Amino acid sequence: MNPVILSKIAKLTNDNEHTIARLLLAKHLGDTKAAEELRAIQRTQETIGYIDQINLARRSKIEARLLAQVEALHGKTVLAGVIAAL
Repeated sequence: MNPVILSKIAKLTNDNEHTIARLLLAKHLGDTKAAEELRAIQRTQETIGYIDQINLARRSKIEARLLAQVEALHGKTVLAGVIAAL
């Protein structure tokens, strides 16, 4: 996985932009369904000013799918790096 992407993900996470960090990961993986779902969650967050419990649960499920893709494509070492960045 591109180290620049990992760096961007880590910066977004540090800036409290957790959903956007996962959106960047989804885009990098080419997962358009996850990206679409995360954009919808982000729009809701921006509207109400926080992530509600329903969308937090949705985001967690999407994250699990994305992390499974990372492991399948890049292995456990890269997976550990992505988890650290998130």
